[in-house]
Formats: sequence, C-alpha cells, structure tokens
Amino acid sequence: MLSINKVAIGASIALFASSVAAHAGHGGPKPGGSKTMNVHKRASNTASNYQAEASITSTAEECTAYYIEEVNALASAYPTIWTIASIPTADTYASSVFNAMSSGIPNIAPRGTSNGDFSGVTYDTSTDPDCWWTQTGCTKPKAAGIPDDVITCPEAKTWGLSFDDGPNCTHNAFYDFLQTNNQKATMCYIGSNVMDWPLQAQRGIADGHHIIGHTWSHMYMTSLTNEEVFAELYYSSKAIKDIMGISVEAWRPPYGDVDDRVRYIATQLGLKTILWDNDTDDWEVEPAGDLTQAQVEANYQDILGNVSSSHGTIVLTHEINEYTMELFMTEYSKIQGVYSHIVPLTACMNWTDPYQEGDITYPNFEDYVAGTTMPSGSPTTFTISSASYSPYQGGGSSVVAAEGLATGAASSASSSGSKAKSSSGSSGSAASASSGSSDASSTSKSSASGLTKPLAGIAAAVFGGVAFVIFA
Repeated sequence: MLSINKVAIGASIALFASSVAAHAGHGGPKPGGSKTMNVHKRASNTASNYQAEASITSTAEECTAYYIEEVNALASAYPTIWTIASIPTADTYASSVFNAMSSGIPNIAPRGTSNGDFSGVTYDTSTDPDCWWTQTGCTKPKAAGIPDDVITCPEAKTWGLSFDDGPNCTHNAFYDFLQTNNQKATMCYIGSNVMDWPLQAQRGIADGHHIIGHTWSHMYMTSLTNEEVFAELYYSSKAIKDIMGISVEAWRPPYGDVDDRVRYIATQLGLKTILWDNDTDDWEVEPAGDLTQAQVEANYQDILGNVSSSHGTIVLTHEINEYTMELFMTEYSKIQGVYSHIVPLTACMNWTDPYQEGDITYPNFEDYVAGTTMPSGSPTTFTISSASYSPYQGGGSSVVAAEGLATGAASSASSSGSKAKSSSGSSGSAASASSGSSDASSTSKSSASGLTKPLAGIAAAVFGGVAFVIFA
C-alpha cells in the first residue's frame, strides 16, 4: 500500500542548465547544473495514488514534492538520482550481469564529456568505424550482432508520436488532452524522473501509453565508461519495473548520442535503440534554450510541409516542460490535417507486446487506426517494491540465461513473469504484412512482424521495415 507523508520533501529535479554540446540540438535538455525544488507542504488531502495525483489542476501543487515510503525504501539499492549511474557495491546481481557481457563489448573508448563537449575529440567521420550518430547520423551499426536503430514509421503519412524526458510533474493537462483525443504516444522516461515522480510515471502506463527508457540521468552516453553505460540503462529500466511493473524492451539515447559500444550494451539488456527522423527542437525555446517560440513553431511547420509519400516519420518532441506540452496541443489539429495517422511507436512498428512480461497487449497499426487505441491489460493498481528483474535479450538468450545467473531481486528467486516471445506483434501494415514470423515458442504467429524463433542463439527481426539479426 502506498503512503505519502503530508510534509513533502525536496526532490532533486533536473532543470538542466546550458552547456556547450557538439550535437546539442538533438534530443533534450542540456545537462550541467541543476536546481533543487523548494520544500513545501502539500494540502491535507494529498494524493495517495496516481488517480488522485492526476486530478490535481494546480501546476504548483503538481510539482510540490511528495514522499512515498516504498520508493524511499528502494533508494539505497539505486544510484543517487540525477548523477551519472554506477553499480552500487551491494548490488552483486547487477555486477554479475555486467561482468557476463563485458568480454563482448566493442573496444571503443569513451569520448568527450558527459555534458556533450566533444571539442577535443578526433574522429574519422569518413569511415565512421563506430557508427557514432552524434558525428555522422549513422543508424546502421558496423559491429556484428547489433540491430539497426529504429528511425521511422513504414506507413506513409503516419506521425510516430514520442515524447522524451518524462514523467514531468506538470503533465496532467497534457495527459488529459491526450486522453480526451483518444491519443496514445510513446513516452521516453528518465529513471531519475520516475523515482522523483512515481505517481506521474504510473499514470503513463495506466493511460495506455507506450513506455521506453531514456537512461538514468540523461547524459551523453558515448562519454561514459562501460559500467556507467550499463548502469544508466539497467537502473532506469529497473526503476520502471519496480514502480510501474513493466520491463521495457526499448530505449532512446539522450541527444541521440549513441555508438556501437553503447548499442551493444543496450542490446545485451534487451533494449532496442529508437531514434527519430524529424526533430521539433521544442526543448530549446527561450529562455532555457536558444530558439524563439516562432522558430520552434517553424520547425513543426517544416515537418508538416515535407510529408513523404513512401513512409511515415518518427518525430522527436518533449514532455520536458509546460511549454513543450502546450505547443504540441496547439499543433495537434494541424498535424491531423496533414498526416493521416498519429500513432505511438507500438502501432508504427506493429509491436504489440513491448514489455517482457507479456500481459499487456497493444493494438497493431491496423487496429489502432481503426479506433482501438487502448492496450489490453494496462494496469490500474500498482505495488511499488523491489521486483524480480532480469535483463532480457528479445527473441534470443538473455545474459541471465546464458550465464545461469539467478533472477535479480531484493527479495527472492521468485519468477519475474518473463517470457520468450516475439518482440513484435500482429501486423496490420501494408509495409510489413509480408514479414511473417514465429515467437520463441513453437507457436506460430502467422501475421507477426518481428523476432522469429531463435535458432542456435540467432534471432531475425524486422523493425521499421528493416531486417536485422541478433546473436544471442
């Protein structure tokens, strides 16, 4: 049972300050300094669950910090929020998972600084040996066994809707708007935000949105050590599991900063790398950023004015503050007037089972555009606890299975409810209807567009119309 003290505690909220960044115009707030919220008292009728939190209409009250005993009990097993993650000494399970994958990590050295200063870095962009997106925009890895990044929707005139940097404490009006319009999106949640605002995070999955990870502390990932990359991905995923009850199978790199070393570690944790092919730069509006409101609005208009007849698009937008959310709400009717479909990335990719547990099923493209937008099995109640969490390599063997490691949990070796399955669901898409596959059991999915049954540790996959192979 959740309990919240009437006296709120200060939550360290990252309101990132400006810093020099080589590719800072892509993907989120600039890291660097932070501000800590003032300590306030909440009203006596303080929220005790996500529904009560969702009913708050005052943004000041929404962003008044609150304290949940169960979250506090988890804190010692996690890195400090809003700091670069590392594996806590006591977490021997996470250490064993990291050690099991370490020998296969590509030999690529960290580059630059965590706030995106790559000014002293020399890199051969002509050969791009490491598929470093920040410097070349590369999305097709050079290293073997790593799937291509997902960057677009295969269906023409389809807007793949995704929002980075949530859950934001002020998102009630925005989520209400999405709910009113029967609109679902892919929400890319930062682990530290999930720990800071657990009730807001729970609303995201309860409302039927698709949740993926966005790292623990939102730093430039290619600047980090192997252990830090692992910890940023592992603990953001585990926070989502402990607080929301789902094991995500995808992530988005902050700023798009990814190379084959980072991709390999993500793949070993069962996380597909999702980028974008259109960027609103909404987060960069003044005064926090360098763009005027008119410039950001013009970015939306550029996307609306350049619609491809051959495929759709995945658009980068943000839940980072009230402005970015309000701007999307303003632009929504304009998007509807140009794009035939506005869909979460689950529908965009015909990915009906995007979590390890398999008890939540999302509508495929055909069903979503026909009006079935709510996934079946979305939770309405939550238990916050140190859940059994096993990193999972979709469609193939997990690191845990390969090494015979015990399931990671603070409590016991209870089952995590994981499944061997296809990582993509039934296809209603003309672009992918021919990509039949079967799941990791012997049961055939005749219309699936996704991972096939692994054969000798190999799994084939199709995402965004692109085929790739995963080596387990």
